[in-house]
Amino acid sequence: LSNLAVYFDRLRQYNKDGILSEESGGCRVAESWQSVRGRLSIFQKGETAPNIREDRALLGQIAVPLPAGLLSQRDFLGGRPAEWLIPARCDRRFAVLYFHGGGYAEGNLAYSRVMGTLIAQNGRIPTVLLDYRLAPENPFPAAIDDAAGAYEALLRRGFLPEHIAFAGESSGGGLAAAAARAVLDKGLP
Repeated sequence: LSNLAVYFDRLRQYNKDGILSEESGGCRVAESWQSVRGRLSIFQKGETAPNIREDRALLGQIAVPLPAGLLSQRDFLGGRPAEWLIPARCDRRFAVLYFHGGGYAEGNLAYSRVMGTLIAQNGRIPTVLLDYRLAPENPFPAAIDDAAGAYEALLRRGFLPEHIAFAGESSGGGLAAAAARAVLDKGLP
């Protein structure tokens, strides 16, 4: 839950800073926050957290609009759903493979969009969000296998290894490091 609270704090700060402006649909982010805020109030009272499916459903309600000049493209990498966020003017030879946080048990493409949008837009680099398998239904090393599989898929598509960066926040950062180790252990460049 602390990840979720921090995430929404970031959303509000990005919106306040004009990164997610009303013109780009930032007001819908605030509406999404308001729609789930009441249900999250139980956490502030110290009551028992809802089950993981309910948490995931809350995360699935996040609506992060794309800023002007950013293209969204659905894809599959390594057999997993993915979403590319592609700035209008960028070098498509490069890619950031981004992994969301959520304790390896929560998160989805919608949850990934805020940070992914910031990376793509501010870095002017294509950023791909991976919907990796979550625990507990998919125990270790499922997420690592998915992340390494996405990297391998990018290599098969012709991306040079030196043109691919791994990135993530919270547990996604841990997944980025673990995936990097996994591809090295496989002998991949």
